Amino acid sequence: MGVPVAISTVGSMATANNNTGLATSIALTPATVGNIMVLVIEEKYSSGSNLQVAPGGISGGGVTTWRSAFQRFMVDGVHGVDVWWGVVTSTGSLTATVTYNSTTGQAAGSIDGWELTSTAGANTTWRVDQTGFTDPNTNATTFNYPTLTSALDKEAYIGYLAIASSASAGSGSGWIYTTDLRSNWVASNPNVGVAGTAATTSQTSGTSQVWFTVGVLFQALATWAFVQAIAPAATTGTGTTHSVTFSSNVAAPNRIILKVELNESNAPAGTLVSVSNSGTATLGTWVKASEADGSASGFSLRGETWTAVVLAGGSCTVTVSGLTGTDTWQFAVAAAEYAGLSTANDSSCVDVSNTTTWGTTSTVTSPATTAANELATGGYYDDGQSKTITAGSGFTQRGFTGSSGTCEAAIEDKDSGVSGSTTAVTFTGGATAGAATDVVIFRLAPAAPPGQRPGQPVQAVRRAAIY
Repeated sequence: MGVPVAISTVGSMATANNNTGLATSIALTPATVGNIMVLVIEEKYSSGSNLQVAPGGISGGGVTTWRSAFQRFMVDGVHGVDVWWGVVTSTGSLTATVTYNSTTGQAAGSIDGWELTSTAGANTTWRVDQTGFTDPNTNATTFNYPTLTSALDKEAYIGYLAIASSASAGSGSGWIYTTDLRSNWVASNPNVGVAGTAATTSQTSGTSQVWFTVGVLFQALATWAFVQAIAPAATTGTGTTHSVTFSSNVAAPNRIILKVELNESNAPAGTLVSVSNSGTATLGTWVKASEADGSASGFSLRGETWTAVVLAGGSCTVTVSGLTGTDTWQFAVAAAEYAGLSTANDSSCVDVSNTTTWGTTSTVTSPATTAANELATGGYYDDGQSKTITAGSGFTQRGFTGSSGTCEAAIEDKDSGVSGSTTAVTFTGGATAGAATDVVIFRLAPAAPPGQRPGQPVQAVRRAAIY
């Protein structure tokens, strides 16, 4: 299903109106490909005309494919509302054009537009969770938006209030109240809260008047999401161990990934370390996902990726221990927590991996992936080159243990792209000798039925809109 990610609004609301007929266009300025544009369209018409946006009736505005989220003729018989949305595919100053099922009986209309973005950028999957309306067709001075209960964390609410006269902005925490050119309102909240939040707001007026409201909840999901990282300075000593403690509790069913650089004084063959964890969290089996071997000045050098799934959340300290207590050990560990990955308790959590030969940090390229949009991680390791390491092109660095004459480690990540892609890992500022890099691409969690809300039967699931 994916991992819910934070949504925010972009810029201010765009609005267009027509006081003598339906509004047929709106000027938009979509900022970023992968965002969505949301249009709320009011139709006013003579009784019984029942005007609405025609199927496929919106084009342009930086969106290739517009989709209908909500459409209703109101009880008063002279109003209708459409909510349409689409993923931005081009940016700049652009015009969206609206075509209706008819123009007979048209009286007035408006189009209001919001742009929403997410922290996952162009890799976001956008969905409509719920829609609703409140249409009492009676006079009132308080106007309640429909209560919509979010299925996931971090959902965004776009609401619309149509009134006969005027109203005051609401005061709900996190809500943005914007009036349009026909003195109607859009109430938006880019983050209504955690899953299960009953989202609603209200506005008031000193004049009793006929009104109706509409609401739509939007979800933004990433295939995987970075949660937190820790990368303390390297340590050295006889029989030493090295521990890293996450600053926040880890959560199930997330995955912990370690990039471990170790130098060992007697250069034996075979396994050199064990990985364990302590704290209130429960983790699965620690799995070694990759290993780059080398030696220098009597030391065995290793750059290794280790991983374990979180079975139960809580505080977490991860400890890397040398297997021979009388030897000198040097450790650097960059650790990160991710959501949305495979929960397999074995090496099947990894799709593909590769390492460089120890001694150089030249580019290392993965084999072709078997699925799309997986987590591609890069690891940097050196034996104490006192370098300052930053991410390679296209990557985000999550942790670096710091410039050190003992040893150094870093972790970076990116989306792996379409199925069958290869990922080339590079780092900036790395050593030209006494170092190695790896690439390890992790599988995603199995997909849930499209659009599934907790407790929904399959029949209801199939109505969800996923794009």
